[in-house]
Amino acid sequence: MIAPRISFLLLLSSLGTIPTLWSQARTAPQPHIDVLAYSVQIALDDSLQHIRAHAQINLTLNKPKDTLVLDFVSSSDTRGLVVDSIHATYDKGFFRMKWWSAPHKLYIYTASGPSFQDTVQLDIYYHGMPQDGLILSKNRHGQPTAFADNWPNRASHWFPCHDHPADKALFTFDIEAPSWTQTISNGRLIACINTTPTRVRTIWKTSYPLPTKVAVIGVAPFAVLHDTSVQGIPVSYWVFTPDREKGWRDYAYAPRVLHYFIQLIGPYPFDKLANVQSRTRYGGMENASCIFYAESSVTGRADHESLIVHEIAHQWFGNAVTEKRWSDLWLSEGMATYLTNLYIEDHYGTDALKQRLRTQRQKALRYHKRDRRPIVDTLYDRVELLLTPHVYERAAWVLHMLRLQTGRDTFIDILRDFYRQYRFQNASTREFSQIVSKHTGRDWSAFVAQWLKRKEVPILHYHFERQTATLVIRQVQQGPPFHLPLRLRVQRTDGSAHDRHVRITERQTQLTLPFDDVKDVIFDPEVELLAEFVKI
Repeated sequence: MIAPRISFLLLLSSLGTIPTLWSQARTAPQPHIDVLAYSVQIALDDSLQHIRAHAQINLTLNKPKDTLVLDFVSSSDTRGLVVDSIHATYDKGFFRMKWWSAPHKLYIYTASGPSFQDTVQLDIYYHGMPQDGLILSKNRHGQPTAFADNWPNRASHWFPCHDHPADKALFTFDIEAPSWTQTISNGRLIACINTTPTRVRTIWKTSYPLPTKVAVIGVAPFAVLHDTSVQGIPVSYWVFTPDREKGWRDYAYAPRVLHYFIQLIGPYPFDKLANVQSRTRYGGMENASCIFYAESSVTGRADHESLIVHEIAHQWFGNAVTEKRWSDLWLSEGMATYLTNLYIEDHYGTDALKQRLRTQRQKALRYHKRDRRPIVDTLYDRVELLLTPHVYERAAWVLHMLRLQTGRDTFIDILRDFYRQYRFQNASTREFSQIVSKHTGRDWSAFVAQWLKRKEVPILHYHFERQTATLVIRQVQQGPPFHLPLRLRVQRTDGSAHDRHVRITERQTQLTLPFDDVKDVIFDPEVELLAEFVKI
């Protein structure tokens, strides 16, 4: 996922109540519930402003419970969702449930039936106007649209669920809408049926488990182009009808990007790759097999290649391999950011990569000055606070430094093995580190602790004394000194240059250079270290 061009915090303030809603959302999964499958049936009215829905949820419990708690934002307000009835099938019986709502929660219980146990099927009927999650609005051409926008835990604003990335499930979306629209969703198209002369019912179904954050629908008047197939994976573009020519041209990078990542990482995990112009609040949202891009991404200038690369990279990391906890978000966003860097390097050269790394380092360091948190932040109180350059640019830099230490071939083997082992599962920072250790034969816990779990970044002040050819380097960040591999380029007055590799482990390091005609000393000339360099 890419943040919008404007400040993320500014966007939140403009949305008014959204931070409050998120602050009430679940940040840890329920330990005793495992949802197996969702089947969400929704009928949108002719103006795409109101829904009538039936969510069928199949789940298992590892111990009996008297009350089931789901994430769901229901309300009696005219702009909220109202639950009409709930039924449960379990223990060889069919029971009418009672329920009560609290902020962001739906409590389901029965006064007469036995406790919930083993496998439970819930059928929840509701109606209304979602306040968030399923965005019912108009696009830039004034056409009514309906787009799910779930990240991080806003799926529960339009269907009841266990809204945490650790609980993956199968999905079926059965959508009835006006016939002047088309519906896109995850998985395979099962049916498209004209229920009346003016209504159409579209059913999409996955054969793989997904986290709720990337399980979506999009309903709009689309112009659809089925472009090509890459190793059996169909690629398509879904663009608002007035934008059809521009959008098809802008999204045409997709087949090349898909082929690149199949070769680099491994088989594409899903049935299709649909690229969708949408009303998402983000620049792009990596929904599994149907990426939603902001409507502004369609310009006709084909100038959003990096955005498209980032979101397609997420199909492997973020969607197929998903973070186990929100604090592991860097495994999604940092991975997609660095995979975009690899794509740029392989298509546009090493100089293009270095320029991106410089820009990303500057952004990460600048942000760190006002928000000193570790990349793996276990003390966050709201999920949206994690969506910062810490998990994008700074985490991508950690992956770059890991690659430099392991070598590119081993680094790619690590990514492939990580994907192969955790495809359609969840993984943590620890499990990624174990894969690295497996491929390198060494313990990486110190690397992880230094770069991912410390809130500081290295700040190196340096001074060169020409008369004595002495270079003094001092680490001035808070906390203990970092252990750093550092490349120095010594430029001499005769025009020659000599690289020296040193390892910095102390608060202050003093080096005597073996030259008496030093013109300058360049720190990190090949852009290899995440650090701030200050000449004093």
